[in-house]
Amino acid sequence: MTTGSTPTVAGTCWSATERNLTLENSSGHTINRPGADGQYTDTLKGLIYNKKHYIRAYATNNA
Repeated sequence: MTTGSTPTVAGTCWSATERNLTLENSSGHTINRPGADGQYTDTLKGLIYNKKHYIRAYATNNA
């Protein structure tokens, strides 16, 4: 993402097994439309209780 550019799409992906996460190999992911300041709030669902999960945030813009 270009420095200073506002994200057009952002979110979080997660997995209980995959350390090198991408949207394609994650167990689940969210898609958000950030506000003008680039911030967003996320809720992760489907996580397994008492198990380690790997989580990664992502963002894209039009640049």
